[in-house]
Amino acid sequence: MGWFFVILSLVFAGIVGFIAQHEPGLLIIRYQDWILEFPLWLAALLSLALIFIIVSMQALCYRFWRWVKRSQEAWHQRRQRALAERAQAQMALIQALQALFDQGADVEVLEQRLRQAPRALRQHPRAVEIYVQALLKAGRLDLAEEAIEDALKRDWDASLLRLYGLIGRVHPELALKRAEKWLPKHAGQANLLLTLGRLSLQNQLWGKAKSYLEQSIEIQASAEAYAELGRLHESLGDVQASEACYKAGLLHQTELLHLKLPETP
Repeated sequence: MGWFFVILSLVFAGIVGFIAQHEPGLLIIRYQDWILEFPLWLAALLSLALIFIIVSMQALCYRFWRWVKRSQEAWHQRRQRALAERAQAQMALIQALQALFDQGADVEVLEQRLRQAPRALRQHPRAVEIYVQALLKAGRLDLAEEAIEDALKRDWDASLLRLYGLIGRVHPELALKRAEKWLPKHAGQANLLLTLGRLSLQNQLWGKAKSYLEQSIEIQASAEAYAELGRLHESLGDVQASEACYKAGLLHQTELLHLKLPETP
């Protein structure tokens, strides 16, 4: 379409030139005391040149837009392929680690397998979770605690947070202080409050543990939180409150089970 206008402009220029040659004239532009005179043929030539430039710029802009669009589509396709390949590699690594863990492999074997993988893959929460489970099984609690803390700084994950509250520690007060620093950024999360409740129980801070566990249940009830609160009341000698918590946790678990079961015709 652009070349059509160019050809049409050239034909028009020829016609104007022919007319200007046989019947010359002037184009006069006047503004106040300022006067500018152009031969008619020159004015026509300048007008056609302007038209030619505009049409050419439109054609160039269209070609540039098409190039940008093709480049964006190619980049998007490359990105999608890269994400799919990364997801496959991530799944393969997790499956390999899980197989080694199920076979009872030593922690050193899992560490070697992790070192062979790119950093982005071995830092995935599921890979870290399997590695932490192996550390806990080997009794290397300090390393397990450190691995979870480093992982949570990169990627906040509910499963790793749950494991953090289940680790038996020599110095549980330090773990509680570190975990409470997560509250301002992750306030109102039931999983974090459950972990804080468990860490408070490890420190025998009964009042703080009760507060955290009750807040966790209020935000999102769970059988684990009810069980921990029941053990707390049992430790304090309140058998009635303990049984009520155990019963509430059992009922909650039963309700979840019913929701998962398919409806019978």
